[in-house]
Amino acid sequence: MFSFCCALLLLLPGIPAIISVLPLSNSRFLSDTQLLSSRFADEDLILVDRMASGDPFSMIADPMNTLFRKEAVYFFHPEDLQKINLRPFRNTYLLVRKEEEKRYREALHQTFTFEEQAPYTLNISLPSRPTNPRELPHKKNEIVNGSVFLLHPSSL
Repeated sequence: MFSFCCALLLLLPGIPAIISVLPLSNSRFLSDTQLLSSRFADEDLILVDRMASGDPFSMIADPMNTLFRKEAVYFFHPEDLQKINLRPFRNTYLLVRKEEEKRYREALHQTFTFEEQAPYTLNISLPSRPTNPRELPHKKNEIVNGSVFLLHPSSL
């Protein structure tokens, strides 16, 4: 009983901080992900840059794969694309934020051409990261813009 009381006393001061970020409902993010998923066929491979949502913890590929039955995977290193067998897929797409597009183009320009299909927009809710230790985190809404690219193997 004494241990329980001590643990409770240690945890109580942190409850306001936890409660302020708990209602981070990303229902809009999930509906945006569903809308984005509808652009792809079941036979397409969707490579999702880890920052495609603007936050590495707001995942797009997982709900695309598990909820919407798309062949979506996280993609970290552009060089790894050459190691993937693309034959089983009808098309290969890359989802990337505008800020990351140049990195992919530079890394893959000799082996793949990029055909921009359409922009995408995601609405995400993130906890703020206050720099003042006395300030509690709060919900922060952001809009993330990126592009969907159809990748074509270059003929050398």
